[in-house]
Amino acid sequence: MKLRLWAALALAALSLTAANATVYYIPTFYSYAPPTPSADPGSYTAFHKVAVISALGSKFTVTGRDDKLAPFDISSLNVDQRVNALLKKYLGSRFDFVDMPAGAAAAEALSHNYFGETKTVAYLKTLPNPGVDAYIVIRPVGGSLPGPDGLGLQVSNGWAELWANFELDIIDARSFRVVATAASRIQTREEQEPLYAALEIDGFRDAQTQTAPSPAEYELLSHAIDELVPRAMVETLRVLKMGVALPPVGDHSIAEPTLAYTLTGIKKIAVISALSDEVRLVKGGHLFIKRFDLKVPTPDWGLDEQVEAMAKQALAANYTVMPADTYRMGLAGTVLRPAGYIPNLPGLLPSNAIDAYVVFMKVGDGWNFASLQSGLGLFHWIPAGDEYTAVYARYAVIVVDAHSLQPLAGVIAQQPAKNLCKELHPFVSRVPHCKIDDKFAPEPADQLNDQTKRVMIDTLKSVLAATVPDTLFHAGLKTTP
Repeated sequence: MKLRLWAALALAALSLTAANATVYYIPTFYSYAPPTPSADPGSYTAFHKVAVISALGSKFTVTGRDDKLAPFDISSLNVDQRVNALLKKYLGSRFDFVDMPAGAAAAEALSHNYFGETKTVAYLKTLPNPGVDAYIVIRPVGGSLPGPDGLGLQVSNGWAELWANFELDIIDARSFRVVATAASRIQTREEQEPLYAALEIDGFRDAQTQTAPSPAEYELLSHAIDELVPRAMVETLRVLKMGVALPPVGDHSIAEPTLAYTLTGIKKIAVISALSDEVRLVKGGHLFIKRFDLKVPTPDWGLDEQVEAMAKQALAANYTVMPADTYRMGLAGTVLRPAGYIPNLPGLLPSNAIDAYVVFMKVGDGWNFASLQSGLGLFHWIPAGDEYTAVYARYAVIVVDAHSLQPLAGVIAQQPAKNLCKELHPFVSRVPHCKIDDKFAPEPADQLNDQTKRVMIDTLKSVLAATVPDTLFHAGLKTTP
């Protein structure tokens, strides 16, 4: 059975697709280059009672590679009820909520165009005021935004992007003045530009051959919506500056990862790290500078033992962590590639003593400037301007069924929500790394002097300590008591 590895632009992840499986997948936040529309916050001091009118779940658009296809019926997922509950959860300390079900009429009457408040206001004027000061309107939008209108899928060749394009409008219930408005967005790290609200998922058949999702796909869709919509809602509320406490950017409490429900039966695990048998010393080249890439053995650095200890500490409250019945060196030579097939991981043995292996693997050639890196290493880039030298850790966590040795889930490590370093290179900002002094830049004959070795070890420890728990969480494992 072949499982494929995918990566995307924001919270990159492994996408596990079996040729004849019902569902193997991994989510990742997806980004498009155009900036998200700017938000327009307002003053809310005169508002005490509010009603929510949500039509986000009114339709679910499905598109193939070129054409718009028949929508899925997702009425049983109760998306608008979920939206209402989210708003009460985060705004309940600021407003009293009055229930006002939107119904099918609202879905048809509300504008689906960005900056379509005029039609929305015209509809609100037809409604009897249930005694509120303001309406909070969640309406699907499209047109000038990338992706499908509102909630929808773009599906092609067995993988899909789930989008949540909506606008949140706050409208005075008496004067019908639009007080505030913001388009939906995602943010996974502090000091990061907002991204369009989308989540890459896998396990869908080609949309052009289906009219409805299979039960497994429908379950996947439900859990993916449960991850994407809360994350989009929190970040959309954040830019409206409503004076309420919200979880920090990227906080684990906002939503459970999509894959978590597939790992609920796992109780006993073994942790194996196969990252630090060697490090790469990389200098990026161009017309006037020759590129080089050296591999230096590092059997005495002890980083695998430290990664395993970090993982055990993060997982111990929720799992019984058992000794591994395999040796990490059997895995050391394997490098996973985004969008490539995941091989059978060498060195793993079937075990009845545990439910799953949690394996830390190197990730190799990828997109953009990250193609210069794999595993752990030191890179130096000399563009036309300033130099940039950094220590990086490009790795993935794979959860493997201990009985069948089939991958269950996996995710590529990313920079954590709080930046590790004051300065991040824009071309590699998604890869966990820290800038160091350019005097430690590698040279072709460099075999790592003691000072450079010490700086690399200390920096890698910091990078791994900041990213290991977060990566385990996004792989669907429980990391909190």
